[in-house]
Amino acid sequence: MDKEALKKRIVAEGEKAKGGVNRFLEEEKQELSHEPERQVEQPQAILQNSEKAGLSFKARKARRCRFFKTAKEKTEAFIEKAAAHAEERGVRGLPERKFIALKKRKKVLHAFVIPCYGESSYLEACIQSLLKQKNPSPIYLCTATPNAFLKRISREYRLPLFVRNGEPSLARDWNFALEVGRKRAKLVTIAHQDDLYHEDYTKAVEHAYSLYPDASLIFTAAQDIDGMGQKLPNVAEKVKRILRLPYHFTHHTEKSLWKKLPLLFGNSISCPSCTYVTAHCRRLLFKNDYRFITDWDAFLHLAEKEGRFLYIKKALLSYRRHEEAETRKQMKNKNRLKEEKEQFRKLHGKFLGGLLAKVYSLSGKWA
Repeated sequence: MDKEALKKRIVAEGEKAKGGVNRFLEEEKQELSHEPERQVEQPQAILQNSEKAGLSFKARKARRCRFFKTAKEKTEAFIEKAAAHAEERGVRGLPERKFIALKKRKKVLHAFVIPCYGESSYLEACIQSLLKQKNPSPIYLCTATPNAFLKRISREYRLPLFVRNGEPSLARDWNFALEVGRKRAKLVTIAHQDDLYHEDYTKAVEHAYSLYPDASLIFTAAQDIDGMGQKLPNVAEKVKRILRLPYHFTHHTEKSLWKKLPLLFGNSISCPSCTYVTAHCRRLLFKNDYRFITDWDAFLHLAEKEGRFLYIKKALLSYRRHEEAETRKQMKNKNRLKEEKEQFRKLHGKFLGGLLAKVYSLSGKWA
């Protein structure tokens, strides 16, 4: 090939390459024409500056990709920071609603949610026990009775406070607490504001779940304390330990009958010790039909569904018994006996159910 022919070929290849670049710029212009003006100008300016600098088509494309990657990272960082700031201030529901569309919230493994009522003198002690966990978990407060006391607690401990509109109700408040936790964690403990949690509670729950990820409910043994935090003897808890014996055989506790057996003769599970695996829990787990046996009814429902019950035999909960507790109020107005009788009759029929209810009610005198 002579020099003249080679020169013509080089010019032709150059024209071809230039045409490819022009087509690329035209495509980019059409693609970006639907975007906001600010986004159109920046990539176009980058391409033009790159062309002036003598960069190849491949280099210009790579530079444009780097620009968009950096912009995306900055946007995500801003969203994350803004969401954390809003949540830290305890803004009611704002972080979830405002930022969930921009950046999907990553769920943690476990979270505590405390349903708060009135101005409990034991709430701070409960929060402090949760903050001392060896495996720290995020803590959320929720209430249907907002007041200055709860706002102060939320501000001092930097805990988000979520408010439910409507009348206070045990079942509705617990369902609301479960939903607050469900959006943020796979495992949710509905912590009771009067009770104390052992520093190994979260560690034990997460370890149990790691061994049996098919679990639907994880719970521990409990010990009773008085208003001053002193241990109390409790015959009823000893009886419940006997009822819970089937739960010791964990390899069987995915079977409905095995899960239900300890619940046929009373509520053998301490509700404040429970951690719920949200994937196995329906939206309205707790029924508003009851005031005292709300938890027992929910456990019976979970026992019939898919998922294993995991029982941690160590007492990792200190259950506080005092005169202002909701349990005591229901015992005084005899609502407990009425609801327990109804549940026993559902399980065992009218005659046997009524008899078991009378025997079971004696545990109130031992508690």
